Amino acid sequence: MFYMFLSGYCRNARHLPSFCFECVNLLLHFLQRYRLNRARSFQITESLQDQLRRDRGVWSAQGLEMSTGKVPFLEALNGSTVILPCTYASCIGIKNLYFNWQYNDNGTMQKVCESVIPLDGMDPHPVSIFRERVDFIGTGDHNNISILLWNITFEDEGQYTCFGRNPKEKGKNHSAIFTLVVVDELRVVDNTLTIIIASAVGGAIALLMTFMLVKNFILFVLFKIEEKKKIECLVQSSSADETNNVSGSKTSKPTTPKKK
Repeated sequence: MFYMFLSGYCRNARHLPSFCFECVNLLLHFLQRYRLNRARSFQITESLQDQLRRDRGVWSAQGLEMSTGKVPFLEALNGSTVILPCTYASCIGIKNLYFNWQYNDNGTMQKVCESVIPLDGMDPHPVSIFRERVDFIGTGDHNNISILLWNITFEDEGQYTCFGRNPKEKGKNHSAIFTLVVVDELRVVDNTLTIIIASAVGGAIALLMTFMLVKNFILFVLFKIEEKKKIECLVQSSSADETNNVSGSKTSKPTTPKKK
């Protein structure tokens, strides 16, 4: 419509018809570019909003985290007492957090213990234990739900799963695995290579320090010798100047002529 208006106006203005049509075409070109840029910016905004929604969804799904430590395995001696560590963390808080420990018996998951933590900082009560020689040692103050296995046997060897479910996350399940290995005797670690490397590094450091000390001592001695030579040179030059001044004063005495 705007184009028709301008075209009609330009047809009525017979004195500059070509100039008007060029103006209309240029204006329409800019309008088209403006519409394309707006459409692209709208698409970019929509894609960013969708990505933000997806990120928020992932964050909410990962609100609860179960951890069995940086080293999720342990090699223990038969008949000893061990701790299976597990802690939980949640960025949105917990309410009636359900957790349990399960033992993987050749593919069959056997429940070891379970309980519910009402709120942050509260201890679970009561804790139901379904396996012998197991004690719950966790505390709500440190988000700790670890268990203790005492007098372990080879039957206790395997994978233990620490499981948690926070109702605030709409039924999302989280878990972490801890592996227990039971042995007759602990292996003796051969530290020969470590000792050799440590000795080589220590010897190299000691040699470098000795070299630096000797170098600094030699530089200090050379500096002192050079300084002594400069002082002796200055003393000799000053003595020579004094001698020259004395001899010069003796030779420059005026002689008084004798009267006849």
